[in-house]
Amino acid sequence: MKIVLNVLWESFTHRLNRDDSGESKSVFIGGTKRSEVSSQCRKRAWRELFQKFLPKLATGMRTGNLDIALFKRLENRKTGIVTDTLRLLSEVAASVFVSVNKKDTDSKDDDKADDPNADVKSKGMSFLSEVELDGLVDSVIEAYKEVNAKGNKKVKKVKKVKAKGKKSEDKKSYESLLGFNSDKVRELFFKKFGCLPEDAADVGAFGRFLAADASLVVKSAVKASPSHSTHACSPDDDFFVAKEEFQIEGEILPKEQRGAAHMGHQSLVSACYHETKVIDVGQLFQNYHVDSKADRKELLDALVTSGLTSVPSGGQNGALSQEYPAYVIAYVAEGQEVTTAGAFDEAIRANGGSGYREPSIKRLSEHWENSKSAATSCRFKTLGLKADFRYRLSEDKKYHLGDFIEEVINAALE
Repeated sequence: MKIVLNVLWESFTHRLNRDDSGESKSVFIGGTKRSEVSSQCRKRAWRELFQKFLPKLATGMRTGNLDIALFKRLENRKTGIVTDTLRLLSEVAASVFVSVNKKDTDSKDDDKADDPNADVKSKGMSFLSEVELDGLVDSVIEAYKEVNAKGNKKVKKVKKVKAKGKKSEDKKSYESLLGFNSDKVRELFFKKFGCLPEDAADVGAFGRFLAADASLVVKSAVKASPSHSTHACSPDDDFFVAKEEFQIEGEILPKEQRGAAHMGHQSLVSACYHETKVIDVGQLFQNYHVDSKADRKELLDALVTSGLTSVPSGGQNGALSQEYPAYVIAYVAEGQEVTTAGAFDEAIRANGGSGYREPSIKRLSEHWENSKSAATSCRFKTLGLKADFRYRLSEDKKYHLGDFIEEVINAALE
């Protein structure tokens, strides 16, 4: 079963998402320039709000420096293992999830020469919960102690090799240095975690892709389209000044020191956006096992609510633009997930200064009825529609956003 959310939301004078030049992102659709907020930007905001809603169940951390994160945790354990060996242990533990690059340790940069992690770098992003990170540390320490208990002489050789200052590249392998490699750590890790731990709800929802082992990949249970303005839209250039506040009593500052302490400009956009978000309920509970219906409902409630109300944090200090969704068409279905972005192939026009919200709502509603009619008329029901719901931000006190979310979730869990 899938929950599909087709959403209209508005954001005023913002710079939520910028390109490599610092300008607000834009794209051409239907021959007109539109404002864009990328799907990556929207999903990150979604994940962060989801984690705030469920702080004990969603503790995942995304990092490109897994080896350093593990090294710090190993240091905090106070195991008595020498620093050079801890570095090797963090490398071999990180290589369970990502490949680890070796850098040249003969760096002429003094800062890098003093950095205990300067010669190691994780290659690729990883996404693990707090319990998984601790489990990885436990596994590599257990492997190390197991080999030490057998009196393996190669383990002692690590200290001597490091003391001589030889490069990492001169060493044959982790196994020759430690007496074990990432396969042993992986084996111990899998013994601890046959499935995602309790604090990995966000990993189960948003997935884990860049893993060294296919068995560690978690297929994402959510999807998000980019947000595109329903109308033609070009960024405006906003000039700003920060006044100089430093004064010396009884003196007048030189002319060149008076006036603005800083001047600059930024790219701002105001737009009504359309986006589509999908939650694959079956995939979610396949990834993250939840037994009771009440717990499943709580998880879906947090995921749907965060999906509808999250806003990227970019530029919010200088242009607060938090808005609740203006209009949502949600449907629950067993078949294909279908976006309604095609409703805005022709850009909406604000006739007589009436704004973009109302004509966008009307266009989206008509397009959905046409799409639903087309899907349900087929002999083979590709959509597999179970129920559809609509929410509109208005003065109606009888039907709130919370009521709408509860109806959608109940339909998905029936």
